Amino acid sequence: MKRKGLLLFIVMLLSLSMIGTASAAPKLRIMVNNSSVDVGVQIVSGKTLVPLKAFERFKNTSIQWDANTKQATIARDSMKIKLTVGSRTAWKNSEAVQLDVSAKIVDGRVAVPLRFIAEALGARVTVDAATNTVWVQE
Repeated sequence: MKRKGLLLFIVMLLSLSMIGTASAAPKLRIMVNNSSVDVGVQIVSGKTLVPLKAFERFKNTSIQWDANTKQATIARDSMKIKLTVGSRTAWKNSEAVQLDVSAKIVDGRVAVPLRFIAEALGARVTVDAATNTVWVQE
């Protein structure tokens, strides 16, 4: 719980620092399994959203996108996650989970909550405030 509070505090500070001049804060770096997520990273209400495709870097993970229903399904081993763009309710297997921020479509890409998806898939999320980097490791 303390770790989540610290992460929220860091993300909020980063978000607030971006309000000033454009050069005031360094860009937030997202690393998923040692590969950089270079486009589509968003901070919404203090939460980090990344492109759905960032999770293709996880082993044994399949991603499906239904453009008609605007629903993403991410499956790995026995875990199945479903998110609908604009809805703050997600599903982990048959359990409904309330999200702080919903999935969004940004510049034609589906952006999903980084920590929720990563941890549901069994990954570890750490923040290095000194380098302004979020690390996601399986």
